[in-house]
Amino acid sequence: QRILRESEDLSKSVVEEGRPAAEGSGAPAAASRQRLLVSKYAPRRFIELLSDERTNREVVRWLKLWDPCVFGREAPKTKQTAAFPSKGDWIKPGPSGDGKRGSRSSVFGAGQGEDLDADGRPAQKVLLFCGPPGFGKTTLAHIAAHQCGYRTTEINASDDRNA
Repeated sequence: QRILRESEDLSKSVVEEGRPAAEGSGAPAAASRQRLLVSKYAPRRFIELLSDERTNREVVRWLKLWDPCVFGREAPKTKQTAAFPSKGDWIKPGPSGDGKRGSRSSVFGAGQGEDLDADGRPAQKVLLFCGPPGFGKTTLAHIAAHQCGYRTTEINASDDRNA
């Protein structure tokens, strides 16, 4: 009987977790204690992402290239930054594929003009995330979109198959 009661209480808290609690109801904050640790400690801001920083920045950069089409504001300007090689001297990155240290270039092109098509939209229309489960692909997509001012809607292939 005790297990049945605990199971029912857990089911109620899971159902009520999505609803806002009524003010002054006096209900304990059991819903916050019942959340999965994965949800409880998931990153909420861009700076909290633990994935590769270069990848994170390029995803945000690609999303920001859509600003003129989506929000009607000017696309951000790209700038060349210096790289810090292991021997201690600052060098400027060279053109892609020149073999110099610190010359890693973006996967979206070397400069602003190469990133956009004739209509001012990004030349690469689709951004594909791939990798094994649990590497943060969905988290990166949600947080980067939020950082750039988008609202996300998640649709999984299984949702389409089961509908």
